[in-house]
Amino acid sequence: MYEEITRKVSDALCIVQDDIIKFANSKLLSLSGYKKEEIIGKPFSNLFPQDEKEELLREYKKWKKKGGIYEITMQRKDGDKLFAQIAVIPMEYEGEAAQCILIRDVTERKREEEKYRLLVENSTDGIFLAIGFKPVYANPAFLKIVGAKSFEEIKNKNLLKFLYPEDRKEIKEDIKRATSGKISTKNYELRLRRLDGKEIVVELSLSKVAYGGKPHALGIVKDITERKKLEEALKEERELFVGGPVVVFKWKAGEEKIPVEYVSPNIKTVFGYSVEDILSGKISYDDIIHPEDIERVKGEAMAYRKKGATHFEQEYRIIDAEGRIRWVHDFTVVKRDKKGKITHSHGYIVDITKRKRIEEKLKKEREQFISILEGIDQPIYVSDIETYEILFANAVLRKTFGEDIVGKICYKALQNRDSPCDFCTNEKITGKNFGKVYIWEFQNRVNKRWYRCIDRAMIWPDGRIVR
Repeated sequence: MYEEITRKVSDALCIVQDDIIKFANSKLLSLSGYKKEEIIGKPFSNLFPQDEKEELLREYKKWKKKGGIYEITMQRKDGDKLFAQIAVIPMEYEGEAAQCILIRDVTERKREEEKYRLLVENSTDGIFLAIGFKPVYANPAFLKIVGAKSFEEIKNKNLLKFLYPEDRKEIKEDIKRATSGKISTKNYELRLRRLDGKEIVVELSLSKVAYGGKPHALGIVKDITERKKLEEALKEERELFVGGPVVVFKWKAGEEKIPVEYVSPNIKTVFGYSVEDILSGKISYDDIIHPEDIERVKGEAMAYRKKGATHFEQEYRIIDAEGRIRWVHDFTVVKRDKKGKITHSHGYIVDITKRKRIEEKLKKEREQFISILEGIDQPIYVSDIETYEILFANAVLRKTFGEDIVGKICYKALQNRDSPCDFCTNEKITGKNFGKVYIWEFQNRVNKRWYRCIDRAMIWPDGRIVR
């Protein structure tokens, strides 16, 4: 009779009475690897792994009274273990209480679940399951994000408490919809307050999922605090950069002219040209460079590239949109592909017109100053305070000590010494005495003549402190 009843059952089946198997269908024999005579009349617990038998027997005593669906580990005759889902159905067999047990092999499913469990447990993204606003599961990454050491710290907490009040309303409604199955997936970027009170920024992906036969809210959380800080810093830098004096160009290599693929928007405020005119080719970079400088600029750039330079610097003149001549400092970065072929150049152009004008003014002033010194009929020289190098000597001093005296060391050229003079006045005209005149007299040991010296420290045009 039982053979006929169970023939159409797709699962393994047995009838157990007082822990003894009274009946087993062919599918159970195939699943367990036992022959009929090896299983009928034997304890059902023989199908339990030896190392789990005691615990499973305790559980089975509870199951056989109330019935239900459970997942256990079973062991085949050959010793292989398998995961099984069993349905325990209380019944009568030959007038006595018994259990009809349906057994389904879920080993593959459990292996898949274990694989996904490991993926979830080892994910760097925080993952949680919630019913309502209470978490029922959280992986280690989520615990780390909220500052918890274990799930016990958050299992009774309302997830909304981690959020700032202004973010709670929308999330509250969406978690309700996810739990009731009325929302598929929704993404958020919001602030979260950890258990230690620290504020962080997270990305949250919220969706619905069925777990244990019930709808749950599934949340995937990524801590993006550092990324947001970096984005803000880059945004500030870009605003400063685009609004600043440095104009950025990206030039394509290998063309006769200098084609521009990118130019920063501040070219309009710095040099007066529109981005559209530059990128369209209506105005090429060649057109901007001063005609007297173009060949030098291209020649220098080519020489640097041939040497394999990764970057180089140039100074040259350009003509702005109003026709004015402007001096620029060009810092160029050379971009190459994996084979070393140059593909692009990135140029960072700074207007140095004011600096050039100051340099030109200083040059003229220096020339005038030198002209005045040359015309004085007393010996005059200028030496570096630190190195003692003679930077200038007027005609009178050159006539006395030699035309080639410039570039020599003062104590050697003027005093025939191997070390600084013990009567050197550098200390008397520097520090708090900088700019003050010190007058003294001495006899030169080389020509034996007496001199009245007037010493003073000053800044030379190249920035050095001199006497």
